[in-house]
Amino acid sequence: GVAQAQKLSAAELGTQVHTLLAGSVVPDVDGEALRLAEVFRQGALGRRAGEAKTAQREFDFLMAIEDLVIRGQVDLWFEDGGELVVVDYKTDAVSAADAPAHAQDYALQLRLYAMAVEQITGRVPDRAWLHFLRPDVEVEVALGSAVIDDVRSLVREFQAAQSELVFPLAVSERCHRCEFYHGL
Repeated sequence: GVAQAQKLSAAELGTQVHTLLAGSVVPDVDGEALRLAEVFRQGALGRRAGEAKTAQREFDFLMAIEDLVIRGQVDLWFEDGGELVVVDYKTDAVSAADAPAHAQDYALQLRLYAMAVEQITGRVPDRAWLHFLRPDVEVEVALGSAVIDDVRSLVREFQAAQSELVFPLAVSERCHRCEFYHGL
């Protein structure tokens, strides 16, 4: 049934939504998880994915960039009308107005997903989207050779920091939203 004795944590809600959108059954599913999954299915990207000739959900990948092995899971990628599309859905509690700014927090993640899909399909995805389900806002993330080069540069910076054990704090807007920021 659709019942929960206690309110789900943000992580549990996200897991339920992703499980539903992967096509699996969630025992004792939360009503909010059902609602958010339906928001995606009824949206433009969800409808396109549902009609696509090729679609992969909860797609696991393992790839190497500059000798760094990266493992992850793409929420969804599909091919529709000759266009290859990568989608990541978010259950973050953001407003419609704040969604574009929050999308920047996830841009690197989407670009890594695009690189993983390219390795599987042999072509760079045409588009990458974040769908913030609570405000029902879709935000496109730029792809292309320049941004992929930026990803490779970031990986090199990470490897240099790892080998030198130097991790300078780079404070940004997202730091102020983090519960650990003031405890550093």
